[in-house]
Amino acid sequence: MLLVFHLNFITTGIVWPYQGQKAVLKFVNKFLPFKWSVAATQGITLQDFPFDNEVVWASFGITFGWIILFTLILGSIVKYTPNSLVSA
Repeated sequence: MLLVFHLNFITTGIVWPYQGQKAVLKFVNKFLPFKWSVAATQGITLQDFPFDNEVVWASFGITFGWIILFTLILGSIVKYTPNSLVSA
């Protein structure tokens, strides 16, 4: 779990700039949730994007989509295996 977090954290532009990455990593990063929020934060703070910019709205939409996806996955796990999250 920690490896996945660090890989996601490093390659999404927080530690290693997105613009300097190879094409393969850029393709993979399009599907990671942090890439879009980092792009929106950089746009708002460094490039003075307004909140109605398409990058900012895309990042809000994609982040909200990931939240919904993980909520549905966790809800289905709890619904169909109610004791799976309880340790004995």
